[in-house]
Amino acid sequence: MQAVRAVRSLEKLVRAGFTGAVSAGAPFAIDASMKSAIERNLIVGPRLVPCSRDISTTGHAGDRSFPNHWEIGALGSIRRSDGPQEFRRSVRLEIKEGAEMIKIFVTGGHGTVGPREQTEVSPDELAAAIDAAHQRSARVRGHIANKAAMLMALDLGIDIVDHGDGMDTECIGRLLETDTPVVPSMLFPARLLAATGGASLGFTEEMRHDIDAMAAVLPEANAAGVRLVLGDDFGAINFPHGPYADELAYYVEEVGIPALDVLTWATRNGAEVLGRGDDLGTVEAGKVADLLVVDGDPVADINVLRDPDALLAVLLGGRMVSDRLPDAPPGRVRPSRAGT
Repeated sequence: MQAVRAVRSLEKLVRAGFTGAVSAGAPFAIDASMKSAIERNLIVGPRLVPCSRDISTTGHAGDRSFPNHWEIGALGSIRRSDGPQEFRRSVRLEIKEGAEMIKIFVTGGHGTVGPREQTEVSPDELAAAIDAAHQRSARVRGHIANKAAMLMALDLGIDIVDHGDGMDTECIGRLLETDTPVVPSMLFPARLLAATGGASLGFTEEMRHDIDAMAAVLPEANAAGVRLVLGDDFGAINFPHGPYADELAYYVEEVGIPALDVLTWATRNGAEVLGRGDDLGTVEAGKVADLLVVDGDPVADINVLRDPDALLAVLLGGRMVSDRLPDAPPGRVRPSRAGT
């Protein structure tokens, strides 16, 4: 079922103009198969960096997202690990199954059942996981929602900070020193709070505080040059796959980030996190033609990206993935559907 859903979601993503994706967690280790299927032209999808199952300690926030009587022993979306050696082994097992990115729940918070101040792995456990991943050319991203855990993870060499709740000026300085990207993913908690009032999770005021605090500090981080990247928990509660450009509009309209900066998060910064900053992410001679052709100016109005009728074409490596371009007038050459 997860694989069937993923096939549909990956096609939606690339047809919406997102030609690359860095996964942030995959149940049943399906990501490696998704990447292989895309590369073999068996399914339509973006360039994909496959991620691991969620790795963290027994009883961490994700481990408490279902009742105990559902436990049937299958290794689905979570790989429980306790102690440095188990973390090291878990990372190696996920890489063996094709993961190129390792996802670790470092804290609770940010829409999980665990409180944000709860750090769910020890420094030794996280250090072992990062070391094991880096030994085998994989990277580590962490669900992190408090300042102390963020500073700890940055000191240990984590590659991507997911969420980053609790960020302040000190954190911004460390992020700049380490050149570590942050994926704020603010739209999901905002949507969750709007839909449920946070009542189902029991921390309405905490969620509202975290959203307001992050909205206040993000412009500072952006202006300072922190590498901010798009990406959110699409597919979660009241958060369907498909309207991915809603995230860009949220940062522009609700947080006050300039539209051009948010577009940079989605393009240049995204390509760098994909590991393809040298040949993707900007429109330059010699770079690969991953392009979205839009009928409108998203710098003037970011909402043009939310209009499916305005997305005229998507090129992935010079090949048309979707094509609604009008016929070329006489004397003009139309882009080749075969690609270059």
